[in-house]
Amino acid sequence: MERLDVSRSRAALYAQTEIPGTLREARIAEGEDAEAQLGIRTALLWTSAFKPTTRSWHASRLGHTYSRDEVKAFYAVNGNRFRCYCAQTEALLNADGQPILSKYLLSAMANERKTWQSTTPKSVPLPRRTAAT
Repeated sequence: MERLDVSRSRAALYAQTEIPGTLREARIAEGEDAEAQLGIRTALLWTSAFKPTTRSWHASRLGHTYSRDEVKAFYAVNGNRFRCYCAQTEALLNADGQPILSKYLLSAMANERKTWQSTTPKSVPLPRRTAAT
C-alpha cells in the first residue's frame, strides 16, 4: 500500500472529523427532504458521546433540540466540527413546534448529563449561548 503524504495523527483527525460530519450532513439533507416532500416537521435532538475529551459546550447541548440551521451554524464556528463525537437524531415536532420525546428518554439523558458532570472538572467554562449554540 502506498503511503500518502499525511501523518498518522492528521489522518486520524480527518477520519474523526469527516466521517461523522458526512453522516450529520446526510441526516440534515434527509430531514430537509422529508419536510419539503412530506410536510414532516422535525428538529435535531442532540446527543453527546461523553468521552473524556468531550468539550463542555458540546455536552451542555445534550437533550436539547435544534433546527438544522442551528446545527450547521454550530459546526461552522470555533472548530466545533473537529473530533466531535456528538450525534443529532431527528425528533418529530408537534403542532406547537415542540419536540415529541418520551419521558424515559428525557430521564435517561438527564442521568447521563449528571454522571458526566460529576466526573468532569469544573474549571472548563461554557461559552456564552448564542442563537447558534
